[in-house]
Amino acid sequence: MKETKIISTHTETNPMLYKNFFRMYYSEKYKRVNVITLIISIIMFVAGAYIYYNNMPLLWTGICVWLGLLLIVYPRNAYRSHYRKMKNTRSSTYFDFYEDSMTERASGDTENYRYSEIYKTIETNQYFYIFHTPESASVVDKNNMKSEDTDKLRALLKNKTSYKRKK
Repeated sequence: MKETKIISTHTETNPMLYKNFFRMYYSEKYKRVNVITLIISIIMFVAGAYIYYNNMPLLWTGICVWLGLLLIVYPRNAYRSHYRKMKNTRSSTYFDFYEDSMTERASGDTENYRYSEIYKTIETNQYFYIFHTPESASVVDKNNMKSEDTDKLRALLKNKTSYKRKK
C-alpha cells in the first residue's frame, strides 16, 4: 500500500544556504569542544593578567593572551574551509514527506529515509536540517514552502524525530 504524500517541496542550494548549514553543523558537532576552549581561553587571559601585574616578562603575557584569542576565534570559524569549497556548487533537491518516511531526490538519485531512523532534526528561521546520521543531513528551505506546509512539516518532524528549534 502506497503512503499518502503530506508535503512536497524543494531546495535550491546557494552560498547562503551552505554558510548557514556549515555554521550550524559545526556549532552542533563541536558544542562541547567550544565550551572547553572558552574555559581554557578564560584561564589563559587570567594567567596573562596575573603575569602582567606581577611584573613578569611581557613575552609570557603576550603568549597567554594570543593563545586565549586563538582558542576563542578558531573553533568558531572552523566551518569556513568547508564553506569555501562548496559555496559555488549549485543543485536542486526535491523532498516528499509521507506519514512514516521521507524521500529525497537529487541529481538522479533517490533516497528514502524512515523517520524512526533519522538522527535528529533542527529547525531555524530559514531551514529544517534533517540529520540522517551525525555526519549527513538534508536541508529543507522554508522559503520554498507555504506557511501552512511549514507548520505541517514542523508538526510531523516534532512527532516523528528528535526535534530541536534553534534561533
